[in-house]
Amino acid sequence: MSLLKSNVEFTSKISKSIFKSEDDVVFSPLSISTILTMCGKGAVGKTKEELFKLLHIPIIVLPGRFSSKTVHDEINDLLRACSVNNCVDLNFGIFTQTKLLPLFVKFAEEKYLANVQKTSFENPGRKIINSWVSKRTEGKINELIKEGTLNSFTNCVLINTIFLKASWKFPFDKELTKERIFYGFDKKEYKVPMMTSKGMLFYSKHSLLNANKQIIKVNSCSLELGGKRNTIRMVFILPKVKGKDAYKEVEEALFHKRNIDDCYNIFEDLSDLIGESDKTVVEELIIPKFKIESRFENLVNIFKDNGVTVPFSTGAEFPNVSKYGMIINKVIHQAVMSIDETGVEASAATAITAIKGGGGPKLFICNRPFICLLYDTCKKTLYFVARKIKF
Repeated sequence: MSLLKSNVEFTSKISKSIFKSEDDVVFSPLSISTILTMCGKGAVGKTKEELFKLLHIPIIVLPGRFSSKTVHDEINDLLRACSVNNCVDLNFGIFTQTKLLPLFVKFAEEKYLANVQKTSFENPGRKIINSWVSKRTEGKINELIKEGTLNSFTNCVLINTIFLKASWKFPFDKELTKERIFYGFDKKEYKVPMMTSKGMLFYSKHSLLNANKQIIKVNSCSLELGGKRNTIRMVFILPKVKGKDAYKEVEEALFHKRNIDDCYNIFEDLSDLIGESDKTVVEELIIPKFKIESRFENLVNIFKDNGVTVPFSTGAEFPNVSKYGMIINKVIHQAVMSIDETGVEASAATAITAIKGGGGPKLFICNRPFICLLYDTCKKTLYFVARKIKF
């Protein structure tokens, strides 16, 4: 099981709930899934089974206390790769006011390069955590933990942060940026600043299959990022025609699969959309400048919608984390993405709080609702997913 496939299948499971509102959305499936995976290392029984099923990670029974080390090794490989790639910064932290088991601490430090700190969860503790997150997201996420979130019953807080900043391989000329019409699926027309690039850009026409195996036609454009390493892409995917129904069909075909084992699953669709085959040179590319911010106060209900209940109940079993046991009571997620003429900047942070317990056209124009993905072709990692439907 590759980290990418687990990551993408996890995205498919939770995106239907995340995309329920008709607002712009950005989130990092990698941030959410990796911190849940680290937490799952200390789980046993039904608690572990439900978490790993949600994350689409097979439970491999190995001798010893811990299992399924393969996925943790893959995350460790990704962390070490990010440490030499100045485009992406991935960090893990654990803040606790009770002593955690030494074996779990050693595991987190070795596999996740986690920074483990003991701190009081009164007001100073919240400030310490928020400062740690702010520093690692370049000041883009300053108050992940809101006042009142932590109290004397809080056992520990597990944190992931991701910060991505990359320049376009072919920057947009600021002098060509001008107002154009963006057609929202609420039938509104928005005048927004649109950037224009002229050069060797690539466009593709593709067919996706929806859950009923009906063919959905889409346009996609992949822009190179990441400087000399040239492995990060930003992929724009939009319907061939304007309108809410057309956009919803694309979203459904990409993310909302009913049968996760369908041979036309999102993993294969994504590989096709970002692949190097069937590309057409575009003479002119037009995309909007934008910034999206999203905050999810608690993802627990979304996980419950996907059949995961035990880790959030008094029946939770995390005996390999703390002798006091624990129950996950909140999974907080916040993300920001912005693009301009120079490149892309995206930040995300996820906190788990636990309490004690048991042949194309000449023009590609992004002027209607679209989905965009930040994906690394070398490390096979989906960093961010966003949709833009209005201004």
